[in-house]
Amino acid sequence: MYEKIVLIVLGAALGKVIDIYLQRRKVSHLQTAIIEELEDIKDRLFLVCRAYERAIQIFALGGFSPDLPLKLSNPMFKKHYSDIAIKLGASQRKSFSLIDSYVDAINDGIAKVEAAHPGTAENLSEDILDRWGDLLKGQYHNAATAYWHVNYHLSNKELPYLGDEGSEVHKAYLAQLESSEDHLKKLIEGARGNLTRDDF
Repeated sequence: MYEKIVLIVLGAALGKVIDIYLQRRKVSHLQTAIIEELEDIKDRLFLVCRAYERAIQIFALGGFSPDLPLKLSNPMFKKHYSDIAIKLGASQRKSFSLIDSYVDAINDGIAKVEAAHPGTAENLSEDILDRWGDLLKGQYHNAATAYWHVNYHLSNKELPYLGDEGSEVHKAYLAQLESSEDHLKKLIEGARGNLTRDDF
């Protein structure tokens, strides 16, 4: 009788250990999959930035691009974040949440660009063109900032802490914003000085 009780207790303990092992293994696999998804998002953000750059060059020449960026997706994060959140540190959770917000904001921005698209040259007044250009530039900044943040997270997976105001990371973030603005100015000046609409 005593031996049966010992076997039952050992069996239950072994079952619990196996459950814990399998759960940790699952979380580890999900964490790896979400990081791989971040790599994909980084690549797609690069393409979103390039699409906006092209549209901004065409805007600089008084036209509009019929081609728009494709929306992003992060299904692994949306479905499994709650499964891995307990294993993450505070800065990782904040960073993942911020990236998820960026994905939603980029997609909302793409929807706004689609809705504001003039459609034809006949619909293109100077006022509409100016608003179109401002919208494109704003969405480019969002995509470039999201790209910077995803890249930062991937370079600092264990501690993607964004830092306090005045920290080196915060200075790098501000430098990225300034660099993005400078890049757009050069892009527009370069398009107006060196390109024609026929180049597109």
